Amino acid sequence: AILLVAFVGAAAAFAMWEYRAVMKMGSLKAPEAGNLSNIPAGETDRIREVWGDRDGYVVWSSNREGHHDIYRLDLPSLNVSRLTDHPHTEYYPRVSPDGTRMLFCRSHVPWVSQRNMTAWDVYMMDLASGDISFVASNANTAVWIDDDEIAYQKNGVEVERRNLTSGETRLVFPHGEFRDLVIEPTTPDILASTGELAITVRGQARMTAVVHPGGGYTRLAAGCQAGWWPGRNDLLYLVEHGADGGNGFYRVNADGTGLEEFFDSPTAYTHEYFPRFSDDGSLMVYGASAGGHEHDTADYEIFLWDPATSPGDAVRLTYYTGNDCWPDIHINR
Repeated sequence: AILLVAFVGAAAAFAMWEYRAVMKMGSLKAPEAGNLSNIPAGETDRIREVWGDRDGYVVWSSNREGHHDIYRLDLPSLNVSRLTDHPHTEYYPRVSPDGTRMLFCRSHVPWVSQRNMTAWDVYMMDLASGDISFVASNANTAVWIDDDEIAYQKNGVEVERRNLTSGETRLVFPHGEFRDLVIEPTTPDILASTGELAITVRGQARMTAVVHPGGGYTRLAAGCQAGWWPGRNDLLYLVEHGADGGNGFYRVNADGTGLEEFFDSPTAYTHEYFPRFSDDGSLMVYGASAGGHEHDTADYEIFLWDPATSPGDAVRLTYYTGNDCWPDIHINR
């Protein structure tokens, strides 16, 4: 009887491990296209009130044409335009600090889940002309350091830094950096003033961390999508589990101390992801669902929030029952 109980327990544990492994592969097919609605008339005034007298735009990835492309919402006009049109999956748009260019990722084959870290290349778009140029192969989740330098995940296990003028590249997170563990350093964000790298670690280790240029790292928390708070070198923001709806946004000091929640929506859309601040820190965009989790298939909507107000004052920018994800925001200088 003891042996039977042990066998059943081991089998159940193995089955759960296999189920979790399958789930971590992400969706094996693209999400179904949803239904698109206009912003309700009563909400347009609220959006413009939050946006204020600024001039700029929000970009994000959406499957509203049947596959994921990059879209742009100009503000305060609320005009929507489609920036890319390609049969492969495109996501993770990031606008240069001067607002003239945009990095994004394109999959190697028509459908790749965002949980697959390797089957992507990085491209750059000139936002005035619409011209697209190739940047890096087998690369993912690219981010701007300044107007001339970028960083991105490379080969699923490294982070590379590239000068766009000279083409020079160097590894800022080599494979095996964490005690020779096999890990995926996702969503890198490098602080220009110090070279410190904020990353989400997956694989044999799971955490958010700051990797120091001189070597070593500081563990932050167990969340994901860590990024540097604009203008505040000693503070980061990240997604942490445990808030209402399963997720919320938190502050944490770069030395790992002082973890505290700063945003959790009181609305039905309280499973928050994809936080992204404007360069001046005055506005934040994010995605949120009413319960779905998968980044590239759940019904996420895009929201805009002024950090000087309460979370309940955030305004909804998209009304689409498919998948909207990974927004970025630019305010013209």
